[in-house]
Amino acid sequence: MPFSVRFRRLTCISTVSLACTVASTAALGQSVLPAVFVCHNIATNPNFNNYAAVSSFTIDVSGNVTYVGNYFTNDNPQAIAVSPNGRFLAVTHGTASSTFEDLLVFRVEPDASLTMWAVFSTPNSPLDVEWISNDVVAATETRDGGVNRIHAYRLVENNPVATRLSLIDSEETGVFTAYIARHPSGDFLYVSDSALGGASLKVRAFTVNTDDTLTFLSDTNLTSYPLDLAISNDGTKLYSAGGIGLLSGGDPHRIHGFDIAADGIPVVMGTSPFHSSGQSPAHVAITGNDRILLAGHGGDGDVHSFLISDEDGFLTETGFEISVGGQGDIGAIAALGSTLFATRRYSSTGNPSGLLQYRVGADGSFEQVGGVIDTHGTASDAIDVWLPTAVAQGDINDDGNVDELDVAALVAVLLGMPQAPEHVARSDFNGDSAVDGRDLELFVGYFLNPVSDGACCNPDGACEIITQAECAFGGPGATWLGPNTLCENCPDPAPVINQVFSPPEPTCNTPGQTIFISVQGDHFSPQVEVVLRQAGQPDVAPLFINVFGDDFLDAEFPVGGMAPGDWFLFLSNPDGQSDTWPTPIVIIDCN
Repeated sequence: MPFSVRFRRLTCISTVSLACTVASTAALGQSVLPAVFVCHNIATNPNFNNYAAVSSFTIDVSGNVTYVGNYFTNDNPQAIAVSPNGRFLAVTHGTASSTFEDLLVFRVEPDASLTMWAVFSTPNSPLDVEWISNDVVAATETRDGGVNRIHAYRLVENNPVATRLSLIDSEETGVFTAYIARHPSGDFLYVSDSALGGASLKVRAFTVNTDDTLTFLSDTNLTSYPLDLAISNDGTKLYSAGGIGLLSGGDPHRIHGFDIAADGIPVVMGTSPFHSSGQSPAHVAITGNDRILLAGHGGDGDVHSFLISDEDGFLTETGFEISVGGQGDIGAIAALGSTLFATRRYSSTGNPSGLLQYRVGADGSFEQVGGVIDTHGTASDAIDVWLPTAVAQGDINDDGNVDELDVAALVAVLLGMPQAPEHVARSDFNGDSAVDGRDLELFVGYFLNPVSDGACCNPDGACEIITQAECAFGGPGATWLGPNTLCENCPDPAPVINQVFSPPEPTCNTPGQTIFISVQGDHFSPQVEVVLRQAGQPDVAPLFINVFGDDFLDAEFPVGGMAPGDWFLFLSNPDGQSDTWPTPIVIIDCN
């Protein structure tokens, strides 16, 4: 999409004047901090001090969640979605008494507060909502019986309030459509069709046209419900929760997997459906590194984790799980990098409803961050999350700093005389394909409080130059080294033992006895040291060691005369980082 420049009078180009000019305008733009939004799926009843609303929160790099405020909606908000550029939040509603429901759009302010911006009547019941592009939002028309549809609405944010939203397309989706997913490229949209009686079970794909309308692409048929949809961040895989199975007695432990090729058509993986030990998968989300799928279950209120194979998308259940509540207690789940957010809806287990936060380890384990977060309302339900992107940093001339040179570069863009062509794109901080006063305000924030890129070191040795917030939520165990640091400053990754091959146990400690051990792992230094270790005994070093690359070694150990008992293989690199294999080598006294 081409960029445009909208002009406004500039009184001077000094930093102070820029700040004063912006301070006098309304706050515009996406949240400058990572944010979480939660809706309260209730009917408004002022007599009981209950109000349907969306709550917003900001999150710092340590995972501390700060409540921003509640923003009233109409009755029973069902679904929420943040636009790709983070500037708007859409809300749909569902009641039993209306032929039409309100589609609301809020503007997201830099502090993550919300301002009501647009409203439009959409056919009942819009159980899900998703942004097709930064200015086009789609809502389902979900009904039990008859034709279901997806409707697309264009947002023209500066129109008069009554004309900010307009219908641009409607497409049939099947018999019961309640879930939408947008491809990361923005080129495709996917909806589920889950007929309550099982007559139609499929995922329908649409191509997104250049004018943001939709064209039917394909149907992919299944043998059980496709409910919630999650697409990998690289756009190559799609997963769907399988629900309770067919009402005629289907399998309530299914998760469906699809491959997505360049043409956007989802094809069922050869190993799908995958088995979950939880009851009735209802919610799915994928971590930011595309390595772990998280599945929330309606039948037991648990969230389970699954490793995703890089090669074929195969899901392997890790055995790690958390309990959000009892049956039906999970409102929704969402992943922000390696952080999982989940809502506890009903408190059927005696625990308070609200928002829960967990760090997800590389092995799929869960570590809760803090306690239950008060959402300042009841029936905490749908969630969406926002992570500011690296492009919104204020460094227009791309020299690694936000300073007076960037002030001059932005002013030149606003006057239609950019110093370099790429400065126009780098000045579009709010991602709306235009450079104007909204970007000016964001720039002042970055100028006064610079957000710098730096080296984000991952435990597996990978490194990216990104912001501290992106690093904090990007991968489990990642360390941000600070502003303007380089990947070459990252420490070497710690060695990891994946498998040990040793003789059958137990092993006798007769004089002259030796054992041969092979070790497979990662990040072995050429100077790696390996010993056998037992508490209270001297370490036993090998007679020789052969290191083959950074992932395999073998060694021969003398065991004659060793103290009987459990001995553990201990491996360390010269920098002091180490790993211990938890399965012992058992030595017995045979003298």
